[in-house]
Amino acid sequence: MDCMRIESPLSVEKNWKYDVFVSFRGETRFNFTDHLYAALRRHGILAFRDDTRLEKGGPISPGLLEAIEGSQVLIVVFSINYASSTWCLQELAKIADYINIPGQRVLPVFCDVSPSEVRKQSGNYEKAFVEHEERFKEDAEMMKQVRRWRAALTQVASLSGWDLKDKSQSAKIEEIVKAVTSILSPKPSSSLSNDIVGMQSPLEELKKILALGLDDDVRVVGICGMGGIGKSTLATILYEEISHQYDVSCFVDDVSETYRHDGPLGVQKQLLCQAFMEEHFLICNLSLANNHIQTRLRHRKVFLVLDNVEKGIQLEKLAIKREWVGPGSRIIIVSRDEHILREYGVDGVYKVQLLNDENALQLFCRKAFKCNHVAQDYESLTDSALTYASGLPLAIRVFGSFLFGRNVSEWSSALVRLKENPTKDILDVLRISYDGLEEMEKEIFLDIACFFPFGYVKGYVKDILSIRGFQSDIGLRILIDKSLITNEGNIIKMHDLLRDLGRSIVREKSPKEPRKWSRLWNQKDLSDVLRENKAAENLEAIVLPRFHQNREEMSERTTLSVEALSQMRHLKLLILQEVNFLGRLDFLSNELGYLYWEDYPSTCLPSSFQPNKLVKLILHYSNIKELWEGIKDLHNLTRLELCHSKNLVKIPNLSQAPNLWYINLKGCVKLVHLDASIGSLEKLRHLNLENCKNLLNPRCSIEGVVPGTKIPRWFSKQKTGSLIRLDPSPIVDDNNWIGIAACVTFVVHDTPTQLLEEAIYPPDLIGCRFLRNGYGDIYSQVRIRLKKDLITTELDHMLLIFVSREASINEYTSNAKEGTSDLHGIILHAASNYPEEVVEVKSCGYRWVFKEDLEQFNPTMMYTANSSAHHNQKHKFLAIQDEQLM
Repeated sequence: MDCMRIESPLSVEKNWKYDVFVSFRGETRFNFTDHLYAALRRHGILAFRDDTRLEKGGPISPGLLEAIEGSQVLIVVFSINYASSTWCLQELAKIADYINIPGQRVLPVFCDVSPSEVRKQSGNYEKAFVEHEERFKEDAEMMKQVRRWRAALTQVASLSGWDLKDKSQSAKIEEIVKAVTSILSPKPSSSLSNDIVGMQSPLEELKKILALGLDDDVRVVGICGMGGIGKSTLATILYEEISHQYDVSCFVDDVSETYRHDGPLGVQKQLLCQAFMEEHFLICNLSLANNHIQTRLRHRKVFLVLDNVEKGIQLEKLAIKREWVGPGSRIIIVSRDEHILREYGVDGVYKVQLLNDENALQLFCRKAFKCNHVAQDYESLTDSALTYASGLPLAIRVFGSFLFGRNVSEWSSALVRLKENPTKDILDVLRISYDGLEEMEKEIFLDIACFFPFGYVKGYVKDILSIRGFQSDIGLRILIDKSLITNEGNIIKMHDLLRDLGRSIVREKSPKEPRKWSRLWNQKDLSDVLRENKAAENLEAIVLPRFHQNREEMSERTTLSVEALSQMRHLKLLILQEVNFLGRLDFLSNELGYLYWEDYPSTCLPSSFQPNKLVKLILHYSNIKELWEGIKDLHNLTRLELCHSKNLVKIPNLSQAPNLWYINLKGCVKLVHLDASIGSLEKLRHLNLENCKNLLNPRCSIEGVVPGTKIPRWFSKQKTGSLIRLDPSPIVDDNNWIGIAACVTFVVHDTPTQLLEEAIYPPDLIGCRFLRNGYGDIYSQVRIRLKKDLITTELDHMLLIFVSREASINEYTSNAKEGTSDLHGIILHAASNYPEEVVEVKSCGYRWVFKEDLEQFNPTMMYTANSSAHHNQKHKFLAIQDEQLM
């Protein structure tokens, strides 16, 4: 691994022994200097103090010189008699040597002496130097030192500092402490320097939310995100950068851990001790602690960070209230749970994002190669590691550190191991969020981790979870708040490492016995379970969708025996694609709520199957001929899909499925019969019969309603109003016509009474009939209650109907052999049983339908620019009726 070393941002900085060295004359020892030391100590600043030294002349000790060299900030307190002490002047000369040293700062303080007097050595300073020169006039070496002292006085006194003459010493001491704190503030922290990548933009965003420029109010801001994403790192960097600007600052590490061991009082003690630099607070109850916090912080500008808050009760018991701190204060609460932050009433939340590709690569290189680029021959392996880490800083650091110094072969092996068994360091951090969930949310998390981690539409995930018996709305919301899943563009996603956490939890009790797991998501594991042919008592769900499998698994479909499925007595969810099964299926769990089986092997469902809990039944490309024998309890069934069923001839009686609203029979080319029970399904909203070429019943009518303002141009005859006379000339003696299609536009107006809407047996909303000589027997009815179904008032709708040739011609001619000449004089009449002020019919139209229309028919061809329905992607058919003559 040939790499260029990365220099840490702090690699050139010195490890200081002391924060501050103060040079002073004894006359200030028990007043100004003593107060300054006390203020520095309160703010956690380590200052060197030599209280044992004797100022009797002679050279200063080597230890004192080392203290000056080892202090980052050098403060010189000039007083009236400062220059009379050769000891002080020796310190000063040494201090002057460090004025231009990077990282070290010299700060002069003028205590009852003017800067000019010190700089020019006038007044008392002039008298002192007259004495020094008289004393050392015979000693050339010492006279050289005296000249050096003069130069040092001029040099240091010319620096920017504080003049205390006629000023409040306490106020100036506060200014000095703030300046020292600012100088000492790490930029960045040496403990974090190697991990700080991509933080500048988040820092700027966080500062905007904090509104640091506003000093007249108090702001509380939350930081949230998944475990290991860098929440605490971000808060730490900000704290170290700006905490010196506040009167009181405190960073409480791991509130949850302290709370668990020492309760809220432990956290409050930590806050008080850190904020006021006092090791012991004599408090023994929350009330006293609250009083301390309230009285000591009320008029102070405070910066407080509460890191890793897990529960709202922790904030409630801490009783940190914004009205207890002074204007300009800022409080940051770090939590994985956004709901806790919102409940507390934060002014804003910053959600930490995963690292982008550039920053992820930079951090990985620092850890894996200790340099700023990928080593030769490691490019593809690096891509693989970063893809798996998916921008999570914790994972990138752990992976990089683990792989450092290993050869290419070892990398390849390690990456396989990491993916199969993620390192405990990562999973332990991520599992904290899982362990804090209630049981229902844990089950939902495991379902998503096993079955839906790669991005599924939220509605689909909710449906599955609801069928599983979970409260999906609140459950998903909690997982989102806790940063365990995301909902982006209505797509539910989960980070790869959270997925692996969930799967490891499912496996952990019996890692090598998948039949004992509660869920199966892998074709190999399913094969092992089926091969064992043993009872799988804990197994509740199997999900193997096509795009869920690994490429290796998809390359060759596995052929399995279905016999072992009979052992899965508690199976509630079964989704199978790209799996071949052999044998006759004799049993399916009666607990099943969702059954999706592509290439279902048997010709019918098992006779013992009692689908009373079944909500969705989806059998695509199956060999099924009939669903079941006899009438079953299908009260829970809402969706039935039998697309491309090769042998399906008829749909059985569905009268026992009153809640069925979706039926999809697309591509069932052998289907010739729709059971009349479909007409009784009042909740049916969608029926797909696309490419059911043989489904032409002797006598039928179908109608539906969709939003639309104008009759599509496909209906060749149109007229304003509710009546239109049929022109039979196009169909006279033409045996290719198969029926008539009609369209009516109407609008439902708001009414002042609720009577009609609440009727148990409401009048027909809209319908069509064919009249000749004032009467007619065919009346296509749409039974819909206003507002309780899908009709929106004050919005135009279209009624679409189709009546077969047999259903229409036989009503008006006694002998079909005579042709269609008797169809003259027939009127298409659209009407409603509601009053005209409630339902207004606007226009109507029709089209004779021929066999070639079916052959060329495309569902989109009807919706042209002439119809707003062209733009509506949710065409809901509200009523379907089959009037087959037996």
